[in-house]
Amino acid sequence: MTKKPREKKPDTPEPKLTQAQQALLSERSKKYNSDATKTDVIKDLRRVQVENPDKFISRNFYRVHGEFSEKTWGRYFGTFNEARSQAKLQLSRSQTHLEKHIAKHASLDESRTFYRLEVEPWVGKYEKKFPVRNGMKKILIASDFHDIDVDLFCLKVFIDTAKVEQPDIIVLNGDIFDMYEFSHFDKDPRKINLKARMEFVRDHIFAALRAACPYAQIDLIIGNHEHRLLKHMASKTENMAALMELMNLTLAQLLGLDAFQINLVSKGNTTAFQSKEIKEEMAKNFKLYFDCFVCNHTGYEGFGVTTVSGHTHRPELTSEVHLKGPINKLTTGCMCKLDADYTSTKTNWQQSFALVYIDTIHERVQVDHLMFTDIFINVNGRFYYRDMEGTEMRDSQETIDRIKNHEIRGFVHHDEGAAIVAGMAKARKAKAL
Repeated sequence: MTKKPREKKPDTPEPKLTQAQQALLSERSKKYNSDATKTDVIKDLRRVQVENPDKFISRNFYRVHGEFSEKTWGRYFGTFNEARSQAKLQLSRSQTHLEKHIAKHASLDESRTFYRLEVEPWVGKYEKKFPVRNGMKKILIASDFHDIDVDLFCLKVFIDTAKVEQPDIIVLNGDIFDMYEFSHFDKDPRKINLKARMEFVRDHIFAALRAACPYAQIDLIIGNHEHRLLKHMASKTENMAALMELMNLTLAQLLGLDAFQINLVSKGNTTAFQSKEIKEEMAKNFKLYFDCFVCNHTGYEGFGVTTVSGHTHRPELTSEVHLKGPINKLTTGCMCKLDADYTSTKTNWQQSFALVYIDTIHERVQVDHLMFTDIFINVNGRFYYRDMEGTEMRDSQETIDRIKNHEIRGFVHHDEGAAIVAGMAKARKAKAL
C-alpha cells in the first residue's frame, strides 16, 4: 500500500503590525542627529503633513514617516504637542485659551440677552404693595419640590394649609423643578420629558396654589435647579430646543408666570460659569420681607434677621439673640420624596415646611416649623394622615406614573404605591377636623 504524499501547508502570512508597533521599530532604527536644528525639525514636520494632508500627524505617525528621532526633536520641544504647535500644525496654548475665552463670552452674551428679555420682566411684576407697619402678616414657605418627584401627600398638605391659613405671601423657596435631565447625576438620555415636568409644576403646584389663595403674593425664588434650567434655556441646548423653538414658547409660558401671577426672585448673575461662581450667585437670590425677615434657597448668609432657607433637604434650626430679640436661622426640609430615583443610596432627608408670623409694627418674627412624620403631620391642630384616600391625589399619581413610564426611569421605587394617596376621610372620622 503506497502512502499518499503529504500535502504542503500554505505559508502562514506574517501578522500585520499595528501603527504603534511600526512606530516603535522605526524609532529604534533612527539615530540621534546632533546636527539637526530646530528649524530642520519644523520643516520635516510640515513636510510630513503636506505629504499626508488628510492625516492627523500624531507622535506615532511621525515616528514612521518622519526623519528625526524623538531624542532629536525632544531637546527642542519637550513634547510632541509643542512641536506641532511651533510647526503651526495646531493652535498654540495662548491661541487655544483665547478661542475658549471668546467662546465663553459669546455664550454669556446669549445668557445676558435671555435674562433681559425672559427673566427681568417677571422679577417682582406681581409684587403687592403692603402698607408699612400694618399689623400681623403671614408667610407660607416650602422648597425642594422637584417637580414630578414631589411627595404627593406633602403637596396636598401644603396646598390645603394655604387654603385654610390664607397667607399674605407664599414663598416657593427654590428647586420647585428638578431638571433631572440637566443634573450632574448619572442619567439615561432617553428620560427627557421636560414639557411634561413643566406642565406638572404649572398644573399641580402653581395653579393649585393660585386657586387656593387667589389674592396672595406668590414668589418663586430661583434655586440651583432653576438656575440650571435658565442656563439651558438661554443657550438653547438640544434638550430645550424643541420646547422653545419648535413650540415657540417663552419662559413665562412654560412656567405659567403670567397665568398664575408668579413673581420671580432672581438677583444672581445667570451668566455664572464656574461651579464656585454659581454658588456665589445663588446666595444673592434672597428676598427681604417687611424689613425683618429673609427667604433664600442656599442658606443663612449673615443677613442679621430671621431667615428661612432650603436646599439641603435636612432641617436645621439655630438661634442668636440680638437687640431686637432672638433671630432664628431655619433650614426647612424638602417636599420631594425621600428616595430620589437618581440616587442609589438611601438619603437622610426629612420633609417639612414653615409658617411665619410677622409683627410688622415691632418687627418681630415667629417661625412655625412643620415637620412630617412617616405617618402624619399636625398643622395648627389639623391632622393629616398618609393612608387617607383622595381622588385628587390618585389623579396626580396617575399623571406622575405616565410621565415616568415615558421617561424609562433608571431606578424603581419599591414602596411607591404605598401610602401615596391622601384625603381627609380618616381625619374627619377621628374628629381631628
